[in-house]
Amino acid sequence: MLLACLNCDQLLVRRHPATLYCSIACRQEATYVRYARAVKRDGRVERPDVQEALEIKRASILLGGYNVTGELTLTTEVRAVVFERDSGRCVICGRPATQIDHHRADASAEINDPVNLRGLCADCHRAKTLSNLRLVAREEAPEAWSKSEELDARIVAPTPLRPSDDDIGWNKLWRTITRERIAFRKANPESREVV
Repeated sequence: MLLACLNCDQLLVRRHPATLYCSIACRQEATYVRYARAVKRDGRVERPDVQEALEIKRASILLGGYNVTGELTLTTEVRAVVFERDSGRCVICGRPATQIDHHRADASAEINDPVNLRGLCADCHRAKTLSNLRLVAREEAPEAWSKSEELDARIVAPTPLRPSDDDIGWNKLWRTITRERIAFRKANPESREVV
């Protein structure tokens, strides 16, 4: 039994049998599709905040996913330094700061250097993120357009196109798939090279 990513069908080589995706980007893409299907189904898609969230998540996916474990990760100490320096206030509107923004105003600074970071409230952070998005022509970014069309097809499909697209049954399904993969590994210990 060769195990494949539930989002892109790429083989999972030398991975723990409970692994469902080949990458963080694939996990984020599948999560986005389930979220988009759910808000479309229940009508929340009409809310402006949900539309903004979908736009931001989609842009992140089209850029390869949001880096949750790598260079953008901040230590507790760095977060504390930024919040203290900014007096716990959003540097744009003055409300309480709850998030850290990678400002990138000083290209000579390291990405996680406090010089490159600032405290923002959620509203200002979202507005800043949205202001950085721009429309591109199909000719400029054919891969992104293709990915966007694939995402749209998965979101509007009457039934999920991939197992990971099932916004209703996913919580039960992923547990079942994980149990099956672990049981297979235990029954077939020689399969440890490719699963």
